[in-house]
Amino acid sequence: MNNDHITNSGPEPMASELELNIQTLLAPYGDAGHQRDRERALAYLLAHADEAHPRLLGLLSPSSGCRNPEAVINALPIFAKPESIPVLEEVMQTAPEAISLSAGQALARHPDEAAAEALIRGLRSSRNDAVISSADGLLTRGEKSSCLPLMEIMAHPDREVRYRVLQAAGGLGCLTNDQLRHVATNEPEQMIRELAIKLLQEKSASS
Repeated sequence: MNNDHITNSGPEPMASELELNIQTLLAPYGDAGHQRDRERALAYLLAHADEAHPRLLGLLSPSSGCRNPEAVINALPIFAKPESIPVLEEVMQTAPEAISLSAGQALARHPDEAAAEALIRGLRSSRNDAVISSADGLLTRGEKSSCLPLMEIMAHPDREVRYRVLQAAGGLGCLTNDQLRHVATNEPEQMIRELAIKLLQEKSASS
């Protein structure tokens, strides 16, 4: 992937200007005007990626006190830099649920294949939130190569994990009709049986 358009091609930014744009990106306000401000700030940071990207990674350190880590997480895949992958993986593996999910989606949108490998590693996490974030991320990433690791954990002891893994595996087309029928018949949780039936119906309708 050619990332020439997001490298630092202009003059070095003044530190205060860089920080101002980072703070604008982090602003939590939701109206259209503030959204345009954030888009302009992100464009500035992309144009000065060599300085901005390390600063954004630093904001995901637990000691940074960043008030809006999700804004940083959502921006990182756009830079397409491989050094963000271990940072996003660490966040996905350790952060509370909402932030972990954001990190999983950021890895899903990251163009480097190492991001997919990080998501697959997440399926083996001892934290249910990380497994769910990984499964959701793999579904978003949309690569059939994720099928085997997803199917290996379909019997996970946690029902929410089983649901999200089935959702990902089904969405990626990993499962045969017989496998879906097996889940619909033998799964102890009703919501998972119903999902298997829904996936089976969708599969039948599209064939």
